[in-house]
Amino acid sequence: MSLPPWCPPYTARKKSPVTGEEVYCICKKTDSGELMVGCDGCDDWFHFSCLKIPDKYKELVFSFYCPYCQAGITGVGPVQERRTIWKRKCRLSGCFKPCRDASKYCSEEHGEQYMKQALARLQVKGRTRNEQELLVKRMLESSHDFQTFGQHPFADEPAVRQEDPSLYDTIVCEDQRLQELQQNHKELQEQTIPSITKALESLRTYKQWLDDVNNKLLAAKGDSLANDTRQTKKTNGKKQKTTICGYYTHWEALPCTPDDLVAQFNTTIPAINGVCTKINCHKHANWSTITADQLANQLRSLQAHDDRLRLLINTRKEQLMIQFYERSLLKN
Repeated sequence: MSLPPWCPPYTARKKSPVTGEEVYCICKKTDSGELMVGCDGCDDWFHFSCLKIPDKYKELVFSFYCPYCQAGITGVGPVQERRTIWKRKCRLSGCFKPCRDASKYCSEEHGEQYMKQALARLQVKGRTRNEQELLVKRMLESSHDFQTFGQHPFADEPAVRQEDPSLYDTIVCEDQRLQELQQNHKELQEQTIPSITKALESLRTYKQWLDDVNNKLLAAKGDSLANDTRQTKKTNGKKQKTTICGYYTHWEALPCTPDDLVAQFNTTIPAINGVCTKINCHKHANWSTITADQLANQLRSLQAHDDRLRLLINTRKEQLMIQFYERSLLKN
């Protein structure tokens, strides 16, 4: 994904070269009290006005990613997960507050106001007064079903579909946005998250293998290493490190048995079967800890993305079922 036309190229500058104050946003200006939103990817702050976002949307931000994070320039984790997600807006026209839990409105007052407006719109041409009253009566009789939308997985309810299979399939089953969200969620659940989880397990297995190697090396070379340690203490007072680096680019699979590596070990050989066997290796310092932290952070990011996808799927289902409900009422 590329930067939008209105967004300037990224610069890592954090302070004003003139005043020394911290600068923010794509405009790289100091905080003047203007409305800003924090990025969940890079932790920087951005002005609503610079991002072309109206101030009235300020309460609807669920998670925000700046243009640089969305383009893969800053931030961590897969680029495809860096999407700004909005809370559901109150259905009442002109209101930009988020819906309350298990509701489509920000308050009871706005819910009542929306229903009054909906009833006013039910003045269908060509229907007699009695037909109009019957339609309103049927709507009120179904109010319990209307109020419970969003409290169960609509698309999985066969009973709902039986009311009008053709209309249901057209509105719900054939909705491309819902299909896309469900496919993304399926791939995340069945492929992406399991692959990272498996990688973490493989790294733990490799680290255990490395511990076994070092324990066996200490046992096999104990006397020699002990002598080296005593000699080191005499010369500089520091204890020599007695474990190998163990850096290995293919740690998903073990290179050999611990005994095989110990049998080949020699302090003059820098690597055995691709495993770094240096005793003091500055190049790969803390590599396993860093890799484990990266995988753990990626897994947390994916799990957060999974939660967001679930929210988007449920929100989309609610929208579609409202359409189904309203069109089925007017159809009859």
